[in-house]
Amino acid sequence: MKRKILLGLCIAFMLSFTGPEAVVLAKEVYEEACEEEQMVTPRYNYIQMASIGINPSNAGSSYMLIIKGTSSVTSISGTVTVYKKNFWGNYKEVDSEAVKENASSLERYGNLSSDGAGDYKIEFIGTVYAGSSSEPITIDATNSY
Repeated sequence: MKRKILLGLCIAFMLSFTGPEAVVLAKEVYEEACEEEQMVTPRYNYIQMASIGINPSNAGSSYMLIIKGTSSVTSISGTVTVYKKNFWGNYKEVDSEAVKENASSLERYGNLSSDGAGDYKIEFIGTVYAGSSSEPITIDATNSY
């Protein structure tokens, strides 16, 4: 009889230590699986890489825009716009230009106007076309002088 009670106490004692560890382990595995799933899911169907940058100065705002699409992409078009932050913290348009490339990638280095020292933002809003399908793209970057 003492053996059964002692065995029961030992099992209860062991379960009290192993129970929470199993729950924590399951939670950690679940969180890792969710993180992996997020990394695998692509943001775009047709865009492999997109990058934009601006270098404002007294002479103007030089910029670079690179978009690389999949092999099914037939053209990329949109508008590059430069904004300057005003006193109230809002961005006001300074200059813009349309860009288009009838290929699966677009690489553009250009110059747009600037409006004195301050904080600038450049933004590309466009569309990537692939056969009868398309998808929108919006990217931006900031810099100041």
